[in-house]
Amino acid sequence: YAVAGATSPFWAHRRGSGQTLPDAGWAGRALATVRGEQDFASFAKSGSNPRTTRCRLDVARLDAVQGGALVTVRADRFLYGLVRALVGSLFTAHRQGLAPEGLHDILARRNRGAAGEAAPPGGLYLAHVAYPGEPEPDMEQLHRRVCTLAGFGIPKTPERR
Repeated sequence: YAVAGATSPFWAHRRGSGQTLPDAGWAGRALATVRGEQDFASFAKSGSNPRTTRCRLDVARLDAVQGGALVTVRADRFLYGLVRALVGSLFTAHRQGLAPEGLHDILARRNRGAAGEAAPPGGLYLAHVAYPGEPEPDMEQLHRRVCTLAGFGIPKTPERR
């Protein structure tokens, strides 16, 4: 998910904007609380009726880029609306001054009403699909591609994780 701190009429449909970007350390601690296999009912779109709301998030992180940030989520499966609800809740928790553990508290309630408003659809990117046994993607290359699509500069300090 690509989000910018400032609104731009040129990129409005390519990234979320107008958000105060959280400190990378705070965001890293908050997103660490939702990694692993858990019940993500709090982040499932209201009215959707999945077979199960359990998912395993292997990667959930925020990386600063020139002009904004990328929130990267890699999972074994995605619920309808999960990433947008997660990103929206991350920014709401930051704006409200919650401790990083606040994101996990929302998750533990297993109620979509406990989570923040979903982030707008414009910043959401499906960057890679892999099946079991396939090699790991080159995260640096994926970040560069999303940065280009969202109108950001190349990541300042790309990391492979």
